[in-house]
Amino acid sequence: MNTLKAALVTVLVPALLFVVPAESVAQAPAVRLKVAWLTGEHVKVDLRDRFGPKVVFSPADGVPRAFRFRQGVLKGTSARPRSFTVTDDVRRKSRPREPFRTVRLTVDIVRPVASTGTTLVTRGYDGHPADADSDNVQVAGGGSALAYDSFAGNLVPGAGAIGSYRVYAWNRATATTTLVSRAADGSALTGRLKGISGEGRYVLFTSFDAGFTGPSDAGSPNRADLWLRDVVAGTTTRVALDVAAAQGERAELTDDASTVTFAVTTDVVGHATTYRWSRGTDAVTALPQTPVPDQPEVNLRWVGIASADGRYLLMSDALIDYHVYLVDSATGAIVWDRSTPFEIINAGEASLDGRLVSLSGFGPPSGGGRGGDTTGQILDGVSGAIIDDNDWGADLSPDGGWLASSDNQRRGLFITQRTSGRTFSAFGRPPRPASGDRDAPLPGSAGVTDDGSGVAYSHSAMDLVRGVRRNTRNVFFWARGG
Repeated sequence: MNTLKAALVTVLVPALLFVVPAESVAQAPAVRLKVAWLTGEHVKVDLRDRFGPKVVFSPADGVPRAFRFRQGVLKGTSARPRSFTVTDDVRRKSRPREPFRTVRLTVDIVRPVASTGTTLVTRGYDGHPADADSDNVQVAGGGSALAYDSFAGNLVPGAGAIGSYRVYAWNRATATTTLVSRAADGSALTGRLKGISGEGRYVLFTSFDAGFTGPSDAGSPNRADLWLRDVVAGTTTRVALDVAAAQGERAELTDDASTVTFAVTTDVVGHATTYRWSRGTDAVTALPQTPVPDQPEVNLRWVGIASADGRYLLMSDALIDYHVYLVDSATGAIVWDRSTPFEIINAGEASLDGRLVSLSGFGPPSGGGRGGDTTGQILDGVSGAIIDDNDWGADLSPDGGWLASSDNQRRGLFITQRTSGRTFSAFGRPPRPASGDRDAPLPGSAGVTDDGSGVAYSHSAMDLVRGVRRNTRNVFFWARGG
């Protein structure tokens, strides 16, 4: 249940050609545009999507032999890396006397940067790339399966149209994708992923859709039901009623899928009760409350982070997560407490021995901390040492031996063996966005396998592997080997 909280494709790139409005052709200075494509891809850049259809283009200079440029559209393919700049002049048809405006389009053709062993997970059943973003990926501990959320409409037949989040599971051995967010009758639901079991059979998700059998407020504006999908048996079981409120959803599935820990918000200021549901007995039990030290009238609030066996829970003493406490869920006793740079913690893991926690979230908008920016840490709660400190977050294996991390300086994704310090990179160089800009985007989410042999992640870069839709976040799995 490791968790954290773009190929052959012809697409237009209107969002990349960002300079000035079409009606300002004559007034603005020369335009410099930049795009990047992979070797072997069919390049198509249509400048009419930037300047509009009612413009005139002059013959262009600098077009390579393997490419052609006609009426503002550049097409071609290159089998080797190269960079070239096409220079053209453009003006509006309705104003033939106005001066032409120079456009310089730089095209970089680069090789894929994803390390050997990388697989594109979000590939459509129709053979086309996924047609919308996918994210929030979690990997089964053994690496046999992973699950994720997606807006795409072409991953599974009948799953629904593009534009709503649904939950999917991917089997690594068969390379097949299954819709997880289904009702008991098999109908497709919208939903958000909350966890996956260690062997990948069970997937936990929330859904705001109504229509399940039994009493429920699901479908109301701020309520969601929590459901467990058995991917093998094809059954869906309701775990608990109304686990979500406006403050967010907090739920964790144990590695063996025997229990689900979840919180129910009890008032508008975020006080909550933490419960545990047993898959074997279908019973729900309230966990012991832990008072805030020196404030016995106020109880600690679970932030949604637990160890793989559910024993240890990470708590905070307020809605703002500046100070955290690791609590033994069986007794409610505080194991350790530490200050953090987080205003909001939205994902993480605790090691099985309760010593280490991975955290990702946001720093406070003012004062100490990270100024509202995303931030991440792996914290040794016993010693207070920061094992990993970055601008993105990090994932931790259950035994604390492996971590997956990224940051704004390295702009990559790395698997690190904590005891030896050995680091393995998922990319040969920092990946690039479709705009061709060298300020590489960061992964959206990632999960490392228990033995560090692989990592599942989401990313919006265009040069990882062939077969992705540009400007779309996709899910990948890297089996690093060795």
